[in-house]
Amino acid sequence: MPSLLILLFVIAFAITPHVAIAQFVPTEIVYENSQEDVSATHARLEEFGDEIILAGDNRKIIRFEFEYFGKFEADGDETCILRFYRNDGEALILDDKAPGTLIYESQPFTLFPGYNTAVLQGISVEVPDKFTWTVKFDGLTGFSKDRAALVLRDPASIGKSFDDFWVRFGNGWGTWRFKGDPIANFACKATSEYDLSVTFAALERNEDNMPLLTIQGPRGQTVIVWASNDLKEWEPIALQLLEERRFTLLDEHAAPERPRYYRAALTNGSPIELSNFKILPNKKTRLSVSGPRGLPFTVQASADFESWEDVFSLAFQSRPITVQDKDAAEQDIRFYRILINNTVVQDASSIKETIITFPDDFVNE
Repeated sequence: MPSLLILLFVIAFAITPHVAIAQFVPTEIVYENSQEDVSATHARLEEFGDEIILAGDNRKIIRFEFEYFGKFEADGDETCILRFYRNDGEALILDDKAPGTLIYESQPFTLFPGYNTAVLQGISVEVPDKFTWTVKFDGLTGFSKDRAALVLRDPASIGKSFDDFWVRFGNGWGTWRFKGDPIANFACKATSEYDLSVTFAALERNEDNMPLLTIQGPRGQTVIVWASNDLKEWEPIALQLLEERRFTLLDEHAAPERPRYYRAALTNGSPIELSNFKILPNKKTRLSVSGPRGLPFTVQASADFESWEDVFSLAFQSRPITVQDKDAAEQDIRFYRILINNTVVQDASSIKETIITFPDDFVNE
């Protein structure tokens, strides 16, 4: 029998893949300050860089770009090292903490004279929402005709940055600014890998010892959650469009004294919908049904919103399915709905790594 998960008009959005690191992977630009005019450049021999606040959802940086200006006669030993830091060091101003934990350090790479964009690919490092990126220029004297500088632009078009930057002096980190002219933001761009995974971000029990599941996935995608009492028959208990990255689900059909199993996945397909309604000359009704390919469903009809009868059962195909309701001619009015059916898994070991168990994996609130 189909479950009681009723689906009417559910919208899902597709993520557009972009080219990154010479292969096709879904990406998201989480910080960009490269659109406005160049306001100035700033050269130093000390390690220095900007604290940035990322936008978007994804935090695995796979590509980082920054602009610099080299004023030197190249002899091959002019290099740079890029570093990322957590801002968990010494608190210097109010609650603002200096760079502390090093989370990424590049190999030295060659600098070139003139205006350039340094592009570092294949980084693959998890960063917090706010972190500091720095550069350390080497092989230069710092004199007017033998130095390298970061480029200043403002404001950032994606993400945010404050009007100051960090400098690593001999006795530790300190902040530097130009009193607002120019704004102390360096030109850079951070690209992250779009996380297409679905995870159980939190597993809790409410005051009635019932399971509360917090599911996390990519914004704009649709997640389906199944529950099972025997690891064979799986009942869909939620189909959720992620307007935010997380949602919390209470499973009211669980029993505290009985094991209950859960798994979740993206639907990765077209939205579930009923469309193209048409009354035929014989008074029968014809309609189209579409949804994520392979997901089993049942179309039901009712004349009063109380008593529902099955009209059609199948699994969604790659194209809309045409359904005909032969009993519609006998009714003055007819309502339709889609139910996602239970599924049976013959080999539980094939999905074992994705299963969450109640009550073993759940904690009290």
